[in-house]
Order: sequence, then C-alpha cells, then structure tokens
Amino acid sequence: GMIGFEYVRALERDMRARGRLMMANSTPRSWFWLAPLVDVMGTESDWHRGGTWAPMSDEELMYRRALCKGKPFCFLMNSDFSNFPYEISEKFMKRALAYGMFPGYFSADASTGHYFKRPELYNRDRPLFKKYVPLCRLVAEAGWEPLTGASTDTPDVIVERFGQLPGKCYLTVYNLAEKRMKATVKLTAIKCQLVCRELVAGADVTWRDRQASFDLEACGVRALELRDEAE
Repeated sequence: GMIGFEYVRALERDMRARGRLMMANSTPRSWFWLAPLVDVMGTESDWHRGGTWAPMSDEELMYRRALCKGKPFCFLMNSDFSNFPYEISEKFMKRALAYGMFPGYFSADASTGHYFKRPELYNRDRPLFKKYVPLCRLVAEAGWEPLTGASTDTPDVIVERFGQLPGKCYLTVYNLAEKRMKATVKLTAIKCQLVCRELVAGADVTWRDRQASFDLEACGVRALELRDEAE
C-alpha cells in the first residue's frame, strides 16, 4: 500500500506539472489514503446482481463521500442489462443524486454487451439521464459539506448538504426504505429566511417553524435548492 502511495504521488506531481487531472478506479476503497492525490474517483459496481436490487449501503456511500469531500465520485454499473429495467435505472440515479455522485453504465463482464452500444437501453433511459444527471452535477459542483445543518425525524430518511450560504446551497432528502415514507426536515443550523425550491418534481417549499414535510416514494429523492431572498 505504501509503495502504491509513492507511485500515485509521483503520477500526481507529473499530471499537475502538465496542468492535467487524474482519475482512479476502485478508489477510495481499501487504499483510502490515495484520495488526496487524485481529482476524480469511482468504481465499477453491480447493484442488481441476480435480478435483486442490492445497492451500496448508506455506510458504504458515506465512507466514499466523506473521503472524496468535494471531488467527483463516479459509478460504472456492471450488471446484466437484459435484466435491468427502467425502474432500476431510476432507482440507481436517485441514489446517486442523494449523495451527489454520478451514475454511469458499462458491461456485465467489462468486455461485452456494453450499455452504450445498445440503443434500446440508452434511448429507453434517456429521460432519466436528462432529468437526474444535471441535478447530480448541480449538487456535486456545489460541494458536499460534512455539517448538514438539517435533520429528519426518521432514520429511514437521510439528508445531505451541498454548498454554503450566503448564496445557494442544496439539501438532498432520500428515502432509504423500500416503502413510502413521510418525513419532516428541520433546519437546525441553516437560517429559514430563504427562497426554497424542490428540483426533482419542481415545486416551491415553504418552511414553518424551520420545518417542511415531504412524502417520499420508496427509494425516492428530493433536491432542495435554498438561496438568499435577495438573489
């Protein structure tokens, strides 16, 4: 592992001198200490192995999110796409948005049946790409913040924060459960004199006593844009 660190650090210095960026696959996973040296991290995953939805857990995703901080984290879904319906693609993209990560697709065996060589798949999912990827980019570019400044009233619904005030910040609200949940988000360290809009469905949000409630479908996500009233 330490040899790997020296090797990657040498590459980092070389790339910085050339004005280039560097991406590392399967990082951070075991070698978490490589995270400061690279600009983009990611991994190949199969969240639908054997036809069963089994995504990375909240703990696994938060481990990666914390180590990446504001750097991009990108997924390549390596799954059997003959058994990967539209509904599973949407679940994948919603979960990626919740953590400010980027959803991508590859191949079940990393060699054949590539997703982006199959128009029947990428054209089917095109509305999902157009809806969720710009939102993933929006929150990711704002930058994940470890201090959320907001909480929910149920452990099955989590909230993450991206960006700082004054200006704009974003909260993603995500239902970890496989059933519909109603949750109340409370602003604990964010001022409530804000203009707030929900970006997934597109609706204004009104805070009362620093709280707002959301009805979330199974594995549902909401993206809240909060900005100062003067903007």
